Amino acid sequence: LGEEAQLHEQLQDAVAERLGIPPDVFYLMLGGRSLSSSKLMSAQLRHGTQLKTSARLIGGARAGTSSGDKVQPGANSASTNATSSAGASGSASASASDTATPTTTGQAATSVPTSDIIQNFRDYGIDRLNSARVCELFNRLGVHVSSDQSDHLLRQSGSMHVDDFVKWLHDEETRTQRCCKQLNNMPPITFMQLKVSMRASFPFQGYIEKTEHRGITLKQLQAVVDFAELHCEEWKDRKGKQVTLETVTLYVINSWVILPATLDASCAFVELLAGQIQQPDWFISHWWGEPVFEFVKCVEVHSYIHDLESCKYWVCAYANRQHNLDEELTRDPKNTSFFKALQIAKGVLVILDRTGPATPFKRIWCAFETHVALTQQHEAGDQRKRMQLNLATCSKEYSTQLLTDGPTELEHKLVEAGMEDLANSVQYLRQGCFPLEVVQAGLNVQLHKADASIEADRVHILNTIVGRTGDDLETPPHQEHERYDRINKELSSVFGWACWHASASRGLLHEMSVAKACRENLWQQDLMFDAGPIIAAGIDFDDGLVSALVDSLPPELRKLSCTLRKSQMSSAGLAALAGGLPSSLQQLSLDFEDCEQLSDAGLAALAGGLPSSLQQLSLNFYDCQQLSDAGLAALAGGLPSS
Repeated sequence: LGEEAQLHEQLQDAVAERLGIPPDVFYLMLGGRSLSSSKLMSAQLRHGTQLKTSARLIGGARAGTSSGDKVQPGANSASTNATSSAGASGSASASASDTATPTTTGQAATSVPTSDIIQNFRDYGIDRLNSARVCELFNRLGVHVSSDQSDHLLRQSGSMHVDDFVKWLHDEETRTQRCCKQLNNMPPITFMQLKVSMRASFPFQGYIEKTEHRGITLKQLQAVVDFAELHCEEWKDRKGKQVTLETVTLYVINSWVILPATLDASCAFVELLAGQIQQPDWFISHWWGEPVFEFVKCVEVHSYIHDLESCKYWVCAYANRQHNLDEELTRDPKNTSFFKALQIAKGVLVILDRTGPATPFKRIWCAFETHVALTQQHEAGDQRKRMQLNLATCSKEYSTQLLTDGPTELEHKLVEAGMEDLANSVQYLRQGCFPLEVVQAGLNVQLHKADASIEADRVHILNTIVGRTGDDLETPPHQEHERYDRINKELSSVFGWACWHASASRGLLHEMSVAKACRENLWQQDLMFDAGPIIAAGIDFDDGLVSALVDSLPPELRKLSCTLRKSQMSSAGLAALAGGLPSSLQQLSLDFEDCEQLSDAGLAALAGGLPSSLQQLSLNFYDCQQLSDAGLAALAGGLPSS
């Protein structure tokens, strides 16, 4: 029965009688609503349902009527009032035809999209509902609704938002119902009470237009943990199990805090904490399943070690509007809020759990975020502009460790203050305490085999990694690809160099395949190595460790800087280093200050091993007591002629 169909008056009456509804209500249905909606008119339905159905039919007709079929407000008030009264009293009579399933022939029935009806309601200037607005809304549609009836409808729907209310009227799943499901089928009335308590704790501050500008501060993250500590005894996880602060994950926070707190304003959680732009300095990549208080501890340590007083972090759960994720996530991963935030941040902090271990490396979105960080590192010509990649984890004893690709800001300050040995000791201890099981997982990553909650996300992300765009994003992804190999080896190399000192001091470089992971990064062109942390820990950096360093060097290096001050390497070790220098090397800086065992023979060996491609050479032999002019002459004579 299409919108333009002209039915004979007798046929209209006959169909209306078959459906058990007044003929003029049926006429309104012809403005666009499907006949299947009329099944809901059954007299056996409970209090309020017939009022709900009448409102749905009127609303659908109002939104879907064509320009040639105007519906005048109030024109059908008698019939609809009769239906409403019957529904309110619960005394409507039932007949055999009430429950009959309608059948149609000829032109197919047409349904007005709920979104059109929602927009129609918004055209009246109504977005958030209360009892008076519900009455006004239905009066405009020609339906008289009392204050008690409107209160009843709102309580039944569980939401005061127009979008939710209209979807509830049309028996479509609402955001409130989805929230209630996540809360173990919590009754809508109880959910509304939960929302009220959330508004008191997290009042709306204002909208921040761009998702990538919704960073969150450490203080704001700590406020979430404080709130969880006070209320988590009332919460349950998705399996219905009581939680404690130690077991409150972001899944729990999302269900019990974020979703109810942001529903009415349809906002991001950050917009309950700040009403102005909070541009992120760091992007956090993590798994929602780790305990939230461990997550915040990792952020605390990261903030302290990097000396970040007012840092903003981008965390997807708090930055995205969870009730409107379709607006945040697009088919092309490079158009998502995740990618846009990564373009702003100066670094990525990957928080790794010990349960998996390192579950983020098994999640496809985390794999994509790591891919972006590594790609930007590779493309940044200036070392200072490279995107930093830090890795953090929290142990069972709640001590937190952080791996960085280079010294931290505090360690730099110690060096500037003349306390280089202390800075090296701090770096060594910080990296040496990182859990070996997490390191091992990082040395053997296979990001292209990561899982996804939504298969389409996995397909789109893998295709993006290999360079596909547009319609090609829907193509079945490659099982193996050189770009997968690259990102896996680059990430393994990050882990390898970050834990190199700790592994070397324990004699585990080869057993854990650390040297192999470092060496197989064929795309690394720049390396800065400092033996200081090992030496500061009281371990001799001798010829054996020099050989291990040579075995770890990537083969395509163009720039290498090695600080080997106070090492116990001999001329044989220097010869091994010279013999293992990559042939692609263009810039070389070697610091041998206070290396007492070096002799002229070592300089001669170094001269013989310098690559022909070398363009710049910087050497420091301060306080190397065994060197003489003869050794320097041998070195000068062996310099590349080019």
